[in-house]
Amino acid sequence: MVAENELVLVFFDLETTGLNIGTDEVIEVGAIKVRNNQIIGKFNTFVRPSCNIPQLVTNLTGITFEDVEKAPDVEDVKKRLKDFIENYPLIAHNVSFDKAFLEKLLGEKLENEFFDTLELSRLFFPSLTSHSLQNLVKTLSIKKNESHRAFSDAMMMYLLFQQIVSKLKETDPYLLHKLKEISQGIRNYELIFGENWEKKEEKETGFKWKKKTVSSGAEHLPVCLKEEVGIDKYFNDISFIQASLDDELLQQFVHVSHKRPLIISAYDNSSRSDIASFFRKSGVNAASLDDIGKFVCPAKIDYLLKNTHLIPSYFRMYFAALVFYFYGTKDFFLHNAPVYIQKNALLRLISFCDKDWDNCEYKQVCPLVDAVNTASSASVIVVNHSFFFNKQNYEYSFLDRDVIFLDAFRLPKVFSLIATRFSLNDLKFFASYYQFSKKKINIISTVFEQVADLSVKEEIHPDLIKMLKEAFSGINNKLFEVFFDGDFFWSEKRRGILVICSAYRDASIFFEKLQDIAKSVVFISPEFGIAGMHNLISEFSGLRGSIVKLPSTQKKDKKVFSVVPLFLSLSNRDFFIDEFTDFFGKVHKKGEKSLILFSSLNMLRKAYFSLKRNGFDVKARGIDLKEEEGEIQMMLYDVIPACSGWGEIYFVKMPTFFSYEPLGKEEYLNISFFTLKNIAIELLKNSVCCILFYIDGRFRNKNFREKADDMFVSFPFYAEQKNALPSIIDNWKKRNRIKPKL
Repeated sequence: MVAENELVLVFFDLETTGLNIGTDEVIEVGAIKVRNNQIIGKFNTFVRPSCNIPQLVTNLTGITFEDVEKAPDVEDVKKRLKDFIENYPLIAHNVSFDKAFLEKLLGEKLENEFFDTLELSRLFFPSLTSHSLQNLVKTLSIKKNESHRAFSDAMMMYLLFQQIVSKLKETDPYLLHKLKEISQGIRNYELIFGENWEKKEEKETGFKWKKKTVSSGAEHLPVCLKEEVGIDKYFNDISFIQASLDDELLQQFVHVSHKRPLIISAYDNSSRSDIASFFRKSGVNAASLDDIGKFVCPAKIDYLLKNTHLIPSYFRMYFAALVFYFYGTKDFFLHNAPVYIQKNALLRLISFCDKDWDNCEYKQVCPLVDAVNTASSASVIVVNHSFFFNKQNYEYSFLDRDVIFLDAFRLPKVFSLIATRFSLNDLKFFASYYQFSKKKINIISTVFEQVADLSVKEEIHPDLIKMLKEAFSGINNKLFEVFFDGDFFWSEKRRGILVICSAYRDASIFFEKLQDIAKSVVFISPEFGIAGMHNLISEFSGLRGSIVKLPSTQKKDKKVFSVVPLFLSLSNRDFFIDEFTDFFGKVHKKGEKSLILFSSLNMLRKAYFSLKRNGFDVKARGIDLKEEEGEIQMMLYDVIPACSGWGEIYFVKMPTFFSYEPLGKEEYLNISFFTLKNIAIELLKNSVCCILFYIDGRFRNKNFREKADDMFVSFPFYAEQKNALPSIIDNWKKRNRIKPKL
């Protein structure tokens, strides 16, 4: 045991040429050695790499090749750094990254114990939405040094750790006792907090779930009236309504909801929340129902708190994060859960319900029971599209309503992403939870060993799935019901970890069930046809009905110029970014409100920093901390922009479908064309004069251009010469620009 005043800790940070441990190198090392809260040593040096420093890294850190070209080489730094760190505990922020590069730099696997201020800050400051070092420094009023430099980051980590220690001393002893129990054998906290760190004189308070009054019935349901007004007449069996989503259309649904209960399906969480809010502001009792996998099961949390030995070591700190979050925030319903909780690897494994609600002792505190009862009593229930691709959800009695799919053109994309995935660690958790025999555990391991020999996305032989199914027979687990109900099984690697995936080939099985239960099903989309297909959503869903075109509220004198620059290529992504930046600089007019959409986050990031570096006023969702509007907005296709009135829209590569692709390439290509056409129509709603740029290397192929012909919202101009395009655009603008009214 080590007394608190004898602890020696080393806080360290590394700057590298990139994120790839195989090819990137360390270019700066910063470290601080501390004993008894006093700094007793400092280490700060550049390291001369054998490769160039990417511009992106220079933009982030300020480190140039000139800074490091005369720096000490790896061998010199290695010896001095080993002498500095000795065998003391090493502390970093997101330590797995720094540990990997530190061991690469030193050329050996270290025996030192590593600790993570990211993990610790999530435990002791659970309510913060971001636990990046920069955000923690700002939120906790820590003295800020130059960010993204190794020594200054190490110093800020040390100051952050002091606040963590102070918070630990204020923490309920019950929580600390449970943390020691959960972390036994994987985190030796005595090395950084001192002996008896979890022992206090105060009395333990225990873990108590917050109760909510569970709504019991349908007292808020509207009184169903027989008369039909306006859009009501289309709520009869199956209808396909061709219309863009706007406030006027939503207001018509508000009118309908006063007479009949509705379920409205939206594309994503953001639009689901916005639509529910719109109905509430209109005086309608609306409930926003989250995915079933987002509702934590209190029975399982309590069971694992009493039986922490059943949690495999891989999941222990994930469980600790959940417990500290619930204890510290009392947000048992995950209404304000930050991303690290929403994506907690253990959360989905303990979110299924395996008990009869009426006989469950946790009924009064169960978030799922509360959410379902709240939804059942609401006039309007708003869900995500993914809700209807989970067979568990078809058990709910509230589905006996009229169902409206908004932005129905996105349904194929959502379906293509629906899959149930289990890693070997996931299944070992369940094996421990259900206390499987050694024989069953060996069966699970054998299946994964054989699956590992398959090529990526190769279909898994039914015999292997049968072996897994027999291993999990006899347990009441909804997750496995859905998993084994799939009709296509394959393997893939996610973050380097092998997972077995299950999905359905055909979406129509879900819509068949829905048609049997719902009073009517209505699909809303700007367009339903593409490439000779009269109704792609009808083909996709298997449901048949007539297409009704509502009167458009959009401006009829809209001027749209569709441009396909054939001289741009996507074959070399790094070269393309420079090429695109140069192209953008030539065609973009300063002051013009512009939107750039990408299918790849990696490409979006590279383009963002390239445009920034060239002086453009760019804002990107997911990169800029504040959701401010710049002259130029950058987003992924999956994001629905809240603003409108664009003068320029750039579509960089077609929307893609990341799935096992049970459909042929032609079908998915048509869905990509169909999706992009509808996205374009939605984005043009409030634009008077707009230029659309379609950028995809495949347009060079004549056959591809012929297939894509029906995708464009205006006749496309295929530009072959880069230098001539700016003047062509200027001439089009002069001819079509609408003059302001006097």
